[in-house]
Amino acid sequence: MKNISFRQVYSYPEAKSIKLVNHMGPLTVFASESGELEISADLKYKDHIDDINLADYIDIKLDSSQIILELQEIDDLADGSFRRDEFKLQIALPQLETVLLEAENESFNVAGLSSEIRLEIENGATVISNCIGDLHLESENGALKIRNHQGNVFVELENGPLSTDSLKGDKLSVESENGAIKMRSSAFTEAKITNENGVIYYETLPVDDARLDFENENGVIQLVLPSLWGFEIMMEQELGSIINKLEVPVTREDGFQSILSGDGGAKIKIKTENGAIKLSHDRHLNLDFLQSKIEQLKETILKSKSMEDKEKVSALLENILAYANRGLESINEDKIKQVLSDAMAKLKQTVESIDFNAAKDKVAVSVESIGAEIQTAFKDLVQTFQDKANQEKIKGFKDKVFNTHFHLDADEAGAAISAKVIEKIKRIIPSAFELKGLEKEVVADQSRLKILQMLESGKITAEEAERLLKAISKE
Repeated sequence: MKNISFRQVYSYPEAKSIKLVNHMGPLTVFASESGELEISADLKYKDHIDDINLADYIDIKLDSSQIILELQEIDDLADGSFRRDEFKLQIALPQLETVLLEAENESFNVAGLSSEIRLEIENGATVISNCIGDLHLESENGALKIRNHQGNVFVELENGPLSTDSLKGDKLSVESENGAIKMRSSAFTEAKITNENGVIYYETLPVDDARLDFENENGVIQLVLPSLWGFEIMMEQELGSIINKLEVPVTREDGFQSILSGDGGAKIKIKTENGAIKLSHDRHLNLDFLQSKIEQLKETILKSKSMEDKEKVSALLENILAYANRGLESINEDKIKQVLSDAMAKLKQTVESIDFNAAKDKVAVSVESIGAEIQTAFKDLVQTFQDKANQEKIKGFKDKVFNTHFHLDADEAGAAISAKVIEKIKRIIPSAFELKGLEKEVVADQSRLKILQMLESGKITAEEAERLLKAISKE
């Protein structure tokens, strides 16, 4: 096999955008640490192929303030004379206002950009993660995945699926012909999703005064809505059933079905021709939403002047306490549970004792301080799980070493970190330090971290986190 390693750096300080056309191979695009445009590639191909100079297949120029970069197809490799998973092609981009990506059959993996991203792709898959900026994505037959994104999102699909997790922005628009749409942990003020032949699954975080619109011709629409969130749902349906698990009744009138929960602040429209509508609650606690409500309570107190304002404060307080209590129910740690209970009681007493003739700013400061206590208590809960995870990891290592058919004497145990003892362990149980075992540990660590992050962000409950951590330890 022949090997190629290609590295090239380009400097375009006046550039504001890039048009990147990819016909070469699977491409990873990420933010440059140096502030320059960097292209790198590592390629293995069969010996009978003539030597390849990758620079011959890279066209790059600056047109006004736009970089135009084309990665051409390598004709000598068109017959499959290389393994695509052994072609590592990467581009690091400087900070740009706009990134335009085009491809027919190649894939993109885009991560860590703070730019407007525009994509036109026919048959390749695209993954976009940890980016900031508006997305305008068009795909004919390729799958789209978006993770941890902040910004408005506009998507047009023909035959590929869309999968997203943890998206936040003002506007969302998705139009699909023949593909499943699955969106988890979404936080958009305005969202419109239409599909012709495929499932729509949308899980929303609590967003004040959201406007959500869903329409499907031949497929299920499934919505997962936050508990204790005020919304009004209007449903129009030709054929299909409504499966309602919201614990709020459906009202039927003039060919429409509706559901009203709380103050009805969020407005949701659902229309299907041939498909069921499924509605359910997400009972996980979202700490960002809790913090935003505490900030809203503080601002409402500062602006309050009348009895009507005081009623708004009281209603907001009850909403916060009900929301926090739901998280309290899932906590088994007595000390943390007590801290939370005391903080919530203090918040209730502080707000209810407001004197509108006194300085309200002092009350607002107290609310902010108590809110910080509540947030800290939930973070302490996450740290408790982290400590448990570490203990389980240590215990698992000890069990692996000391439950085997050999014995460490006291001196050896005391010097367990020395190279001599490590070498002895390797000789007696070489499998304890094999790469495969280490890889498992790395995967387990990553899984533990992900579980704790999900707990901290409120995507899973404390009880679910504990169950998942125990499952990892058993493995």
